[in-house]
Amino acid sequence: LFQQLKDKGVLLITAHWDSIDQHHACIASEANQKILEEAMPYMDTKAIKPGHIDGLYMLPNSEDEGIIPTLDAPILSVTVWTVSRENKTQFEEAMGKVKGVLDALTTPYRHRGGWKIEKDPGKEDIEQYYVVGGLESIEKYLEGIKSGGYDEYVQ
Repeated sequence: LFQQLKDKGVLLITAHWDSIDQHHACIASEANQKILEEAMPYMDTKAIKPGHIDGLYMLPNSEDEGIIPTLDAPILSVTVWTVSRENKTQFEEAMGKVKGVLDALTTPYRHRGGWKIEKDPGKEDIEQYYVVGGLESIEKYLEGIKSGGYDEYVQ
């Protein structure tokens, strides 16, 4: 369980469920209720906004040879891209083009992304794409962005 420093309502649970129904069953379980009870003093429960990422196992316990599992990284990076629904396909095409650049910037860690299922109230025409992965250091990552041709894809 990770909590964002700037917004205590943003949590990242590193568990994987095959469906939202399976997640709801887990939430109701006695074991989970005990964990939540112990974690409550550290969470701003009024600000929590639940969300699920569609069909993606973002944080596997093992990786391909030469890749270090994300949760073993010194820094966990979570990036959220906000896209209007009409630009979703165009965004996916752009992400496909930048994947090799992103992989080069973040090796020996792999970054994975997926679309958030739930829509924020009043923003049903907005899609959110989450990318999660490990980083060796912020400095190394920022240096790679400046020299690696990443900027052309951000636009």
